[in-house]
Amino acid sequence: MRDRFPSRRCPAGTEAFRCHGAEHGPWWFANAEYGRFDLADTHGTCYTAESEQITPLETWGGMRVIPGTELAARAVSRMPITTDRVLADLTSNTAAQFGVTAEIFTTGNYQLTQMWASALRAAGFDGIR
Repeated sequence: MRDRFPSRRCPAGTEAFRCHGAEHGPWWFANAEYGRFDLADTHGTCYTAESEQITPLETWGGMRVIPGTELAARAVSRMPITTDRVLADLTSNTAAQFGVTAEIFTTGNYQLTQMWASALRAAGFDGIR
């Protein structure tokens, strides 16, 4: 699947950005199955963004007003990617040939999106774009 599914190379030296709890470092991996693409098991999922401006959307997407206490409890970090990574590109129109639609980014059916994450990891991808 990895050789046919659309991918995006993320070269070493690329910066990713993360909005996270200020009391934690940015390299935190979720595996509690609460997040859209959480991997269950010891691998977990680290949600990042391609720009600093996008990071709040991951945390507060859809909110019109963000309480100041919430903002004060968060930090935005730059995270250097230290080795080349190959990401499954769910944003590619070619992904539709595999059954991926824009719904994957909005559905509340996290069981489905987590199954995608697991299958893409098993196919050898280092992450999802």
